[in-house]
Amino acid sequence: MGPIISMGLFVAVVGIALWILFKFLVSFPPGRARREDEVKLLKAEIDGWIPDLIDWDTDELDQLSLNQVNRKSAGGLKPLGKGVFTSIYHEPMIAYAYRRYQGAGAQAMVYAKTARHAYVFGMKNKVTEIWMDGQPLGSLNANGILNSPDGKRQLAQIKKSSQKTLPVFIEDRQVASLIHPDKKKEINPRTFDLVKKMSKEEESVVIALAINQMIKIEMKS
Repeated sequence: MGPIISMGLFVAVVGIALWILFKFLVSFPPGRARREDEVKLLKAEIDGWIPDLIDWDTDELDQLSLNQVNRKSAGGLKPLGKGVFTSIYHEPMIAYAYRRYQGAGAQAMVYAKTARHAYVFGMKNKVTEIWMDGQPLGSLNANGILNSPDGKRQLAQIKKSSQKTLPVFIEDRQVASLIHPDKKKEINPRTFDLVKKMSKEEESVVIALAINQMIKIEMKS
């Protein structure tokens, strides 16, 4: 019986070790082949909230707030967070889920959904790749510059500021000002302090930049 028990313990230890190794390996950022699977998992985390999201357009962009409902987070090798950003009237506007990964630098995958569009953010080494509705939107660098997917032109920039707001420029035109999430003091803080007339393409870019900024701060909290 002794050898049988010893063999059983050995098999159990090896099984546990392999399980731990597997969990450790999958805690690293997904490659391109696994990215779609990871996005599906993140979407599944918030599927129940998506039907409740209100439809809104540029004229209502200034109603987006930094307040949240259904905010949840879990630790582990791949920390998960999710929630819903609401309007200043407490209406659900943007549902999101993110997962952080092991490795050097800040690395994470984010799925965010409005009533009209789906955004994906792949954050790695201070660079964020952004997709909208399955298509690449651009690459955001550490200086707040969003470049086109091919890197040949600048689409927009969030300019750094020590003030209450962060100006958002498209070309040489300021189209919005984001409330600096670190400096929010109001009970019902808006995400935008200023919104000017924009095209649909510009609106998509500005919303992507806002979501990215909001969730980055959320991941730090």
